[in-house]
Amino acid sequence: MTPLSPRLQTVFEKTKTVCFGRFLIDVPATAQVAWGRTSVPLGVVVAKGAAPKLQQMVAKYEAELKSEERFPLTKKLNQYIETVDGLLKGQKTVVGYSGFSGSDLRIYSYFAMGADLVQLDARPVYNDKVGTITELNDMARRLRPRADNEVPTEPGMCVEHAFLSDHPTDGPSKYDLVQIGFRLQELSDVHLSIQTNPANPNAGDNSRLKYRMAQAEKANPLAYSKLKYLRRTDGRQIDQWTGIYEALTRTPDEGASLSHHDFVLDYPGVPGDELKPRADIRLSSGVKENQAGAIKPSITDDEALAIWERITSSIRVRPTSTSVPRKTSDSSPVAPAGSLKAATGELCPATGEWECIDHGQAQRRHIRIGQVMPQGVFAAPQNTWQKLRGEASTYVVHTVWTLLDPDASSRANT
Repeated sequence: MTPLSPRLQTVFEKTKTVCFGRFLIDVPATAQVAWGRTSVPLGVVVAKGAAPKLQQMVAKYEAELKSEERFPLTKKLNQYIETVDGLLKGQKTVVGYSGFSGSDLRIYSYFAMGADLVQLDARPVYNDKVGTITELNDMARRLRPRADNEVPTEPGMCVEHAFLSDHPTDGPSKYDLVQIGFRLQELSDVHLSIQTNPANPNAGDNSRLKYRMAQAEKANPLAYSKLKYLRRTDGRQIDQWTGIYEALTRTPDEGASLSHHDFVLDYPGVPGDELKPRADIRLSSGVKENQAGAIKPSITDDEALAIWERITSSIRVRPTSTSVPRKTSDSSPVAPAGSLKAATGELCPATGEWECIDHGQAQRRHIRIGQVMPQGVFAAPQNTWQKLRGEASTYVVHTVWTLLDPDASSRANT
């Protein structure tokens, strides 16, 4: 490993551990953390201290959809569809079309998480509206606040200001995307970024960085001959990630762009393994206003290598407790009576005694976690023929169920 220069020894004298997705990384204690897009597997954004703005955000998005036109213009249609209540207290889900034409949707769900405001978002096809809203509600139940320096021990995903526990029955998602970046306070022009996303089972060699660079070199050998390669390796290992390709270069002065460091790491990942996602890691120097090479780099080549090696080598899988078994389909999350609601067609969030009410009539059923919430079946007035034959009259409706007793499994007739 490249030795730290005296000033880098000061920078790395104190470090902090940052949790992102299912992984940990060590960076200088003074480093600024910048989160990018997060989809786990649906989009999530947490705004600190913004819970009082919930209704304002809902109204703003509704107004945005209503102001955007939809084909055909002659019918004066807009892109707003509806706003529905979520399962959490005060949760609002706004449904609209994703564009001028077509049937794809964009759905935003807003709710308060303590003092913070959470926005979940998805862009499903129209016929998956119910399933997507169900998934948004499920994510909302599994999300909790997280201090920026907290390293959770339970299985799940670290996102900015929050933690999403794994689904109690389905386990970890394999479709997560996380973007995070770090800026060194003492060396403000040095930026490092990380993106992890699902490995593509159909990706061939032509999608790898190594192949793309080789093709680019063939196409423009003069330009690539000017690059200074500080290192080019194929087969590096970081924790459980093996077969990593990295190209660490120093670009020359070219027009308005000054010579700067351009480091790239490409890990293809293992399809279906959430602990081995595809990873793209980059380091740039001479950065100003997000433009590499805008100013002269503040670090030497050896310092760039030392920073790169120490930070990337610290990436590791976040350990989780094995003392607490993953919930099975017969177990339920702790939920006080009356605190959970679920609509017809959604997945049951907790095993227990559930009740729905329609026009003063109440119906109770024992429903297990993971089952589809049923329709409500209620008594209706008998017509003359039914009275003569002694037949009951019923009607069926979509309804909202309320959890009455989360501990009723031992007493229910299943």
